[in-house]
Amino acid sequence: MNIIKDMTKGIMLGTANIIPGFSGGTMAVVFGVYERLIDAISHFFERPIIIIKDMWALGLGIIIGLALAVFGVSLLLEHYPLETLLLFIGLIIGGIPKTGLEANLKGNTFKWLYLALGSLVILALLFIPTSETLKIELNLFFIILLLLIGMMASSSMVIPGVSGSLILLVFGFYELLVHTLTIFIKGFLSFNLTGLLEPFTVLMVFGIGVLVGIVLTAKLIEQLMLTHKSYVYSFITGLLIMSPLAILLKSTHLLDDLNVIKWVIGITLLIVGTVIGYKFGQKEAVIEPTKV
Repeated sequence: MNIIKDMTKGIMLGTANIIPGFSGGTMAVVFGVYERLIDAISHFFERPIIIIKDMWALGLGIIIGLALAVFGVSLLLEHYPLETLLLFIGLIIGGIPKTGLEANLKGNTFKWLYLALGSLVILALLFIPTSETLKIELNLFFIILLLLIGMMASSSMVIPGVSGSLILLVFGFYELLVHTLTIFIKGFLSFNLTGLLEPFTVLMVFGIGVLVGIVLTAKLIEQLMLTHKSYVYSFITGLLIMSPLAILLKSTHLLDDLNVIKWVIGITLLIVGTVIGYKFGQKEAVIEPTKV
């Protein structure tokens, strides 16, 4: 049963990382696996066998979620954008009560200031203009830029509320990488390996940047969790509270749809997502990072 739960959570994490405006870190907090992920990433090379045994189902789910998002969720967003976004917004809302409890905001003004700061960070992202899509040019400058973008995007994936895919969109790499990944997966699955060198190189370089960024950010967050855990959760609560509003403001064109059936289905999925997010977050025990 735990394997199925972990795999389901992983699928949601992987899917959220692909959708612009959503954060895999947010989903990790919502489903109560955030500290497990930070601990696993930070100490993987110290106890790899133990971590693999504990995290394999979650990791497999993340890979499945990424694949589903590239193919399946992109179709849902194309044909049912309002309903799909409202479902994910519901998942985020459902995780806010658990995060608020971890923050223990009662009677501490500084924690409320951290919450406000987290909200302001999300609002600030709304005013960053997006760039035009770039083209692949396998030269030294492009490779270095790809590494840096990978580090930035992965860091934001680890930080709840900040969308890694939105960072890619801002710098013009989102469509390029999704298109490259699609070409690679289709070629690999059809055993048509000709012409895959370029997309493989791009994905490999980006992947190295992602891994480096994830490890460095996880190490930083783990240290903050050990020394200022309630303040970190206050900041995260602010990120979560403002994320649904930010997503809606980034998708204002969808709100003009006056189709009553779509809104009824969407609001129903919003409620379902809220319940699922709340239930998953409440049932998951919090695991403290390992002190080394």
